[in-house]
Amino acid sequence: MATDDIGAGACAAGVTYAGFGEPATATAPGGKLFPDPYTGASQTGMRIDPATRSYVFDAYGRAQGVGTVPQMVHLALTTEFGSSAVPGFGDTTSEIEVIGPNFERDVQDRVARALSDLVARKLVKVESVKVDRFGASGAYRHIRWRDLTTQEEHVST
Repeated sequence: MATDDIGAGACAAGVTYAGFGEPATATAPGGKLFPDPYTGASQTGMRIDPATRSYVFDAYGRAQGVGTVPQMVHLALTTEFGSSAVPGFGDTTSEIEVIGPNFERDVQDRVARALSDLVARKLVKVESVKVDRFGASGAYRHIRWRDLTTQEEHVST
């Protein structure tokens, strides 16, 4: 007896995904995993856009990569100055009520606190922390740091 309808119940074991037998296997992904957008080399983690706090994908839908130390620095600074996952968590910048003569020093102290574990583990060296004010109540922070595992210099804002 032949039938045009073949469903999981009418198929022999191993013929469909619902049957028994060999599971469907995907082919190995082509290309490099988590490619660095600047060098093309495979990296250990997914790149996070500091503005949107979302993963970054290329034009083909592949996740872009970032090294372990830059990712740890990004997450430490993001958590200190406002969490990457929970709004307001770890945001100690709001404790600074007035941008006064000690504002830059307060920001430098918060950067030092955020990166203290990475500095103690000899993964990072903070080169400089600069604060540029804009308007009456705004400021940008520019953190220049060195990845001691690769000797590359980075700037985080």
